[in-house]
Amino acid sequence: MRVGWVLVLCSTILGGCLRNHEAGFPLTDLTGITLVSVRSPSGVSAYSIHDPARISQITTKLSTQNAGWHDSWHTQPAGDVTALFYRDTSLVAVLWVGPGFLAARGHGPRVLRDIDTTDEQQIRKLLAPMAS
Repeated sequence: MRVGWVLVLCSTILGGCLRNHEAGFPLTDLTGITLVSVRSPSGVSAYSIHDPARISQITTKLSTQNAGWHDSWHTQPAGDVTALFYRDTSLVAVLWVGPGFLAARGHGPRVLRDIDTTDEQQIRKLLAPMAS
């Protein structure tokens, strides 16, 4: 009888540990951003966004992605676009965009959220280099 209770207790504890936990919005502190540095994970393509109006469009769009963030017990994907958000010379947050997901890190741990195709395309377009 005791063995059965121990197994039930262990499976309950392990099940809670392996589950993804809801997390808060990681990009709450994007006011006053002066630079967005965008690159691919390989570092092959890198460019900077300094235009305050464009930065405002990016941060406004990201503020709409404020729900559904969660942590993960497994290795998180890297994404194929990385955006680093700076206020003057201080790194404030990092955003990774991948197929069907966003990952971000602000003041806390790195967290994930699923994203629909339309929002993903809009964010990618905002982060893309401007045509010259």
